[in-house]
Amino acid sequence: MDLKLKKVRSKYGMEGYGLYWYLLEHIAVNVESHNLTFELEHDAEIIGEDVKISRDLVQEMMVFMVDLGLFENREGTITCLKMATRTDEYTQKLLRDFNFVPTRSLESPDKVPPNRIEENRIEEIQEVFNHWVSVMNKNSGTKLTGDRKRKIKARLNEGFTVSQIKQAVIGCKNSDYHMGQNDQRKLYNDIELICRSGSKVEGFIDIKPEDQEIWH
Repeated sequence: MDLKLKKVRSKYGMEGYGLYWYLLEHIAVNVESHNLTFELEHDAEIIGEDVKISRDLVQEMMVFMVDLGLFENREGTITCLKMATRTDEYTQKLLRDFNFVPTRSLESPDKVPPNRIEENRIEEIQEVFNHWVSVMNKNSGTKLTGDRKRKIKARLNEGFTVSQIKQAVIGCKNSDYHMGQNDQRKLYNDIELICRSGSKVEGFIDIKPEDQEIWH
């Protein structure tokens, strides 16, 4: 075992050890065959919910791992640029599992120019964003911010289709709670929230017009 990883396990036990591999797995989801990008799209609060660890402890462990050099912190984004050179079997398996980027033509990535693969993904992100703007009656000045773009891309990279995310947007529209009928009289319908995690997308997909119970 890596000496740095031993320090993580010594300090935080299996929680810290498990968090390290959890982070690597979610970074590997964004690996593309032509562009090795290892940016973590999940914030500490979401990670804490997934792994059943408090948000503060997750942040503390992530900072400790950064200090050890297991990850990098680039303006608040956790990355692992060294991941491409690691030779351990599990990490290489993650890279192999996620090195295929779906294309609309279903062609093999080897036969699709890298710039076209990226263009397809950009078009899909824009299509989802435009659908959300239309369904939620947003004004023409609404921007496809970096955070919105990253969350949509993360869900597409996880395997959700454009159609599924569009359905999730409609589900959110059908939720009285998310459309402002809550104690705070506040809208919870941003595309960033809808695409915050895979479970969020699935939950919104399940909401039908007749469903009036609070789901959040």
